[in-house]
Amino acid sequence: MASYIIDLNIPAHEWLRLYRGQATHLHCVARSGQSIRIAARHFQPHVTHNGINGVFRLETDQNHRFMSLNKISG
Repeated sequence: MASYIIDLNIPAHEWLRLYRGQATHLHCVARSGQSIRIAARHFQPHVTHNGINGVFRLETDQNHRFMSLNKISG
C-alpha cells in the first residue's frame, strides 16, 4: 500500500470542466514530488461551491490502484 499527500486548490470554474466531462482525470503532484493521475470522480464527495480546496491523502494498493481519498485538512 502507498500513501500520497496532495495539496489541491481547484476553483469552481475549473472543476466545472471536469464535471461536464471535458476532462476525466486530474494530474497532481504529491508533496513527495511524484506525479499522480487520478480519476476526477474520486474527488466528487469533496466538491464545494468554491471548488476543491485542501490537503488530501490518496491511498493505493501495491499495484497503484485507487483505494481511498480522504481530506485531511483545509
